[in-house]
Amino acid sequence: MHYTIPIAYNAGILLYNQTWAEDLGYSGTTANRESILTLAQAAMDANNVDANYYNNGTGGVWLSQSPLAAQSWYSSYGGDFQTQGDYFVPQPEPLMASFYFLKSGFVENQLWIGVEPTSYRYFSDRYAVITEGALSDLSYQAAYQESGNFQDAWTTLSYPGLNGDSYLVLEPLSFAIQRSDPDSELAAWIFASWLMEPAQQARLAEIHNLWPAIGDPTQIAPDYASEHPYWTAALESDPIITVVPQTSDWAQVRLVFQDAYQRIFNLDEEYFLNILDVFEQTTQINQEQRP
Repeated sequence: MHYTIPIAYNAGILLYNQTWAEDLGYSGTTANRESILTLAQAAMDANNVDANYYNNGTGGVWLSQSPLAAQSWYSSYGGDFQTQGDYFVPQPEPLMASFYFLKSGFVENQLWIGVEPTSYRYFSDRYAVITEGALSDLSYQAAYQESGNFQDAWTTLSYPGLNGDSYLVLEPLSFAIQRSDPDSELAAWIFASWLMEPAQQARLAEIHNLWPAIGDPTQIAPDYASEHPYWTAALESDPIITVVPQTSDWAQVRLVFQDAYQRIFNLDEEYFLNILDVFEQTTQINQEQRP
C-alpha cells in the first residue's frame, strides 16, 4: 500500500502571443472559442501572404495532442471526471462537442499539428499565435522567446468555455510513501510535511514551474510570480479548476484520453461515436486486467 500527497500541480494552459495578436489588430486576450478561431484565421492569413513560403498553412493554434490538452478540452465543454460504476466513461455530449470543434478548426487550418513534438520554436518564430502547453513548458518557452527573432511579449490563458467562462485541468505531482517499518514511515511523513511548508513550496515552484499544492501561487511564491507574470496569468480569468482523480488507474485513463483525441483528425465525423465506444471498452478492459 502507498500513500500519496500532492506537492505541486501541473496545469493544461494555452500560450498566447500578445505582440503578434496586436500586430494582427487584436488587443487584450481571447475570451471564447470563437474569438480564438478568428484570431487563428487572421494569423494563418498573414502567414500565407508573407515572404516565407515555409510557414504557409500555419499561424493559428498549434495542437499538442497531449493527455493534459485532451482532458482540458473535454473539461472546457463541461465534462467531468467522475467514475461511473467500476471504471471511467466520459460523458458523450461534452466529448463529442469538443471533437467537432477541434475537427472543424483543423479542417480549416485554424488549428494545426506540427512535425516537431514541441511548440517552442513554432511559437517564438510566429508559426502559431496560440499553442497548447502546460506549466512544465514555461521555462523552455521563455528561453526560446529570449533568443528568438521576434522577442514577442506573451502570456498564458486558461481553456475557453461558453459565455466567457474558462477552465483549467490540473494533474498532481505527488509524494509517495511506501508502507515500511515505523521509523522509515515517520521519517518520510516528516520530510513530506517539510516539503509542504510555504518556504519549500516557493522554492520548488522556482525549480519545476508548477503551482504549489498548498494555496494561491501568487501568495505562496509572490517573488517568482512577479518576475514571471505568465506563470499565473491563466488564473486571472477566475477559471473553473478541476483536479484529475487521484486513482491508481488514472495513469492509464489519461492515455486513453490522449488516444481518443488523436484519432479525430484522421477520421470523418460520422465515426466519432466509435471513438467513444473504444474509449469505454479500453477503460473497462484495463480495469478488468488490474491485479
